[in-house]
Amino acid sequence: MAAVTQRGARWQIRIKHKLLPKPFFYTFEDEAAARSYAHQMEAALAAGIVPFELLDAKPKPKDADDPLVIKIMRDYSKAVNVAPSDEANLKLLLTPTTGLRFSHITYQWARQFVVDLKLKDNLAPGTIRKRVESLARVLDWHLLQVAEATKGNGIAMPMANPLRLLPRGYSLYSSNDANALAGQEGKKVKTDVKRNFRLPVEQEKLVLAALDGLREAEGKKPLPSDPELKDLYTLLVNTGMRLSECFKLRVGQIDFTEEVINVEGSKGHRGVIKLRFVPMVPALVSMLRAKTQDKPSKSLVFPFWSGTPEDIGPCSSSLSKKFRKIFDHVGLNHLREHDLRHEATCRFVTYRTATGVPMFTETEVCKIMGWNSSALMLRYASLRGRDLSGLFNAT
Repeated sequence: MAAVTQRGARWQIRIKHKLLPKPFFYTFEDEAAARSYAHQMEAALAAGIVPFELLDAKPKPKDADDPLVIKIMRDYSKAVNVAPSDEANLKLLLTPTTGLRFSHITYQWARQFVVDLKLKDNLAPGTIRKRVESLARVLDWHLLQVAEATKGNGIAMPMANPLRLLPRGYSLYSSNDANALAGQEGKKVKTDVKRNFRLPVEQEKLVLAALDGLREAEGKKPLPSDPELKDLYTLLVNTGMRLSECFKLRVGQIDFTEEVINVEGSKGHRGVIKLRFVPMVPALVSMLRAKTQDKPSKSLVFPFWSGTPEDIGPCSSSLSKKFRKIFDHVGLNHLREHDLRHEATCRFVTYRTATGVPMFTETEVCKIMGWNSSALMLRYASLRGRDLSGLFNAT
C-alpha cells in the first residue's frame, strides 16, 4: 500500500489505495520521517479515513466551505463550555494559526507545528501536548459539525483530524531536535519534570520555625512570624487541598462532628465544582476549631482572599510567593507549595491503624484527593524506604 524509496539525498513515499483517486507521492528529508508518515497514513486508510491532503484530485474548497481556523476556534469557544486551562491554550494558538484555513491543517503542517513548538518556542513535552490537544479538540468539534451538516449527501469517507495521526511520543525531543538546538543560545532539550518529593521531618521543623519567626538562615535575619500562613500550611500539608480550595474555605464547609472538610474542588470538568470529603487529623481539628469559633458559617476561615472571583488569581500568586520565600529562607529552594499536595497524598497512603492495617484504601485516597484514576495516585505517591520497612512485621 505504501512504498518508501530513496531519491538521492531525500526519501519519497508512494501511497496507493482503493479509497484514493490516484497514487499519492510525497518527499521527506529523512527516512524515519517518511516511514512514520507512511505508517500513519496506512493506519488511517485501513480504518476507512482519508486524510484531506491525500485527496489532491479533489477541487479546492471554496472559502465558505473552508473556514479560517481562527473562526473555527471562536465558534468552538461560543458553542462549548471551554475549561479555563483550555481557553488559555486557545489564546496561545491564535498566532500560529493566523491566516490558516481548515484545509491547510494537514499531517505535514501538524508535524511542522510540533517541530516549531520544540525548536522555536523550546517548550517542554507536556506543554506541547497541551497545545496540540487543545487544537485537536477544536478540529474534532469542527469535523463533527461538518459530518452532521453533510449527512445524507452521499459522502462515504469521513475526514481525519491530522493532529490525531501524530505518532506516539511526538512531543518528546529526538536526536535530530537535539542537534538542531545545539547551536541555539539559551535553548536545550526539554523533558517533563516529575515531582518526586517527600518532606522530611527535619525539614518540616525548619519550615515551621521560619513561620514562627524563629529560624535564622545563614546571613539572614528571621522572617516575621506569620500565624495565618502557618495555619494555611498546616491545612495544605495535612489535607492535600489545593491552594485556592484552602483560602476559599468557609466555616460551613467544616464538619466537626464527622471530622471532615466538604471541599468544593476547583478541578471539575470544564470548571464545574467537584465536591469531595477530606478527613481531618486531630491536630487539624483543634486548629480549625480555634479559627472558626463563633464565626458565621459563610465566613472565610482565612483572611487572604477578598471573596471576589477576580481576586482568586492574584491571591494564589501572592500566597505562592510567600511560601516560596519561606522555603528559600530555610534552604528548600526546590520546594513549591504544590509539593505539599504530594506530601499529603503520601501521608494518606502510609497512615496505619494500631494493628498496622492501612487506614485508607487506594480508592479512598483517590476520592479524598479528587481523582478519577489511580494513575494520579501513583504519580503523587513518592514513598520513602522507611515508609515501607517493617510492614510485614505489623500485627
